[in-house]
Amino acid sequence: MRFSFISHLPALFPKAGWTVLTGLMLHVMASSASAILVAHDSFDYTVGSSLATLNGGAGFSSPWSIQQTTSGGNGTVLVSTSGITSTPSHATNSTAGNGIYGARSFDRINTGTVYFSFLVDNESDGSRFIAFSLMDGSSEKAYLGQSGGGSVWGAFGALNLNSSTASRPAVSGMTQLVLKVEFDQSGINDRATLFVNPDLSGAEPTSGYFTSTGDYFANGLNGIRLGSGFATGSQTTAVAGFDEVRIATDWVSLAQTPEPGRALLLVCGLAGMAMRRRRSTYQTATTHSE
Repeated sequence: MRFSFISHLPALFPKAGWTVLTGLMLHVMASSASAILVAHDSFDYTVGSSLATLNGGAGFSSPWSIQQTTSGGNGTVLVSTSGITSTPSHATNSTAGNGIYGARSFDRINTGTVYFSFLVDNESDGSRFIAFSLMDGSSEKAYLGQSGGGSVWGAFGALNLNSSTASRPAVSGMTQLVLKVEFDQSGINDRATLFVNPDLSGAEPTSGYFTSTGDYFANGLNGIRLGSGFATGSQTTAVAGFDEVRIATDWVSLAQTPEPGRALLLVCGLAGMAMRRRRSTYQTATTHSE
């Protein structure tokens, strides 16, 4: 006989108890809704495997794909012990300037505030670009990382911060970068704020490494692309590491440990309690009938 958990709720839990449980579930769901991790991937895959077609994490609308930016280019984006590593190459021309990327889409965001957070490392100390790109379809609107010929972290492309300045933080091991995007500020303009190595467990800093305002993301954003560039001219190949990609609508969510929905876990727990209580009732009734 099939046991219906829902139909047995009134008998399993008295009215007062059910009211308390309902209130608890609503509280849990409200708490979850107030801090939203839109999408994330910690790259918990088999070390050495290609990132292509992998579909871990949560919140994305597509699996990872591999893209090259120059015809004839190749290279790899592989899972490593500390995230993923992009290693661009070119079969015939060492000055081709090819780039290799892992790309993934999410549902378009074009209102409110969104945070893009990730860890990045210039593993080869190469001078070519390293990019965490913000995408509108197939169009790169801006990128965070290192510009070609540079040796420091910054934000480039549409954010128009491509000139070298002495105040930019130097490349030094794995670095936490967070970009806060506030859509439609000051009429049509968007506001972008970059944080470098912030404490994600604390309150959002009152100011970032820079804040810039402009009409950067008119149609919103619906994808990211992570990669690096092959040698061209005097610039050397950049082998880049990335880890802990997170997209959130508030600062608090960036530090959250991704986990199954707490409301769902609570319902599963109630179901388990119900089954245990039913089994106990059945065994007692059987004993009394003997």
